[in-house]
Amino acid sequence: MGIKGGWTLLNPVESVSLVDWANQKISSGAMQDLGPCIGVDASGWMFAAKYHHGQTKSPAQASLFKRIGRLFHLPVVPLFVFDGPRRPVNKRKKNITKTSDWLTADFKCLLDGFGFSYWEAPGEAEAELAMLSKLGLIDAVMSEDFDTMVFGAQRVIRIKEESDSQYLIEVYEAGSKFSRNNLVTIALLAGGDYDDGVQGCGIQTATNIVQSSIGE
Repeated sequence: MGIKGGWTLLNPVESVSLVDWANQKISSGAMQDLGPCIGVDASGWMFAAKYHHGQTKSPAQASLFKRIGRLFHLPVVPLFVFDGPRRPVNKRKKNITKTSDWLTADFKCLLDGFGFSYWEAPGEAEAELAMLSKLGLIDAVMSEDFDTMVFGAQRVIRIKEESDSQYLIEVYEAGSKFSRNNLVTIALLAGGDYDDGVQGCGIQTATNIVQSSIGE
């Protein structure tokens, strides 16, 4: 359901460090004293870790350890969500290569060590995270996958830069430019992860349609 190039449709409402964003929410009383609860797309972290280039013996595990450790020192409450057994087999006309069981197991072991919570979604983690967001059970979703917006997440955090001590993020809010109905319509017309859409209809044409009087 995701839209190729979907993030270009939206403008972030904030570009800030994660620690400043979290402290701002705590100070305003909008979120719990322990910090905002952030649902993290575990598959995105594992994907990044698998393609991490380093000189360590186990670069994937080292990358995950470093990222988790950085999150551990920030005023946030993370909840990692993993893809489940009913995740679609094909995506973008390709058979989805499942992340090796050993990396998933190692990732969960690291999360246990840091005391972070996690669970497995019935299907795609992005859909589960979006539902948790809509129900108000988490304060934000951390993901690079635009599917989270199409599925209806209310607030999505994207990591733009990382340093040894912090994350620089962009924050996107639902409805800031397009409604969820708009995004679903664009995905159906222009095509996405699971369907090619209407032949000859690209993302710009689809966007023009939803912005017209027939958009809704």
